[in-house]
Amino acid sequence: MSDRGPKGVNVFTVNSYGQSGGVTAGQVIYQGRPRRGLLGRQVELATLTKLKATAIEPVSITAWNPDAETQQFARHFWDLATQLGWPVKSLPNQTMCPDILYGISIRSRAAGVDVADPLRVLAEWLAGQGFDVEFVPAARENEIVVGPQA
Repeated sequence: MSDRGPKGVNVFTVNSYGQSGGVTAGQVIYQGRPRRGLLGRQVELATLTKLKATAIEPVSITAWNPDAETQQFARHFWDLATQLGWPVKSLPNQTMCPDILYGISIRSRAAGVDVADPLRVLAEWLAGQGFDVEFVPAARENEIVVGPQA
């Protein structure tokens, strides 16, 4: 509803019910970082084929922060790796870092052909899903670093 306010300026009245975040009555309510997750996401058949096409050395997964959200997100990667048939060294490790670091690290010995490396394929898929992800190739070991979800 619009009313004429002082000096002929339109004044809008907004009512909000059941709102859990956002701008309410000129006040910003911060609900924290959104939870990241892989559950319920569809992997296209072509990507799934690429993820399974090249054998991968045992994978190590590390959560950079001990908070519950980061630990749960790391567990999603463990679940994904085991569903793909990738050997995983152990349940996700935990590294104590400052509260500003909430990333996940996935590492494996580098594949012979970089474009076929399963970690590169996974990084490209994650980027397509809206994650802040970086593929870090190296001579001996490749790594994916997954940060916040955009």
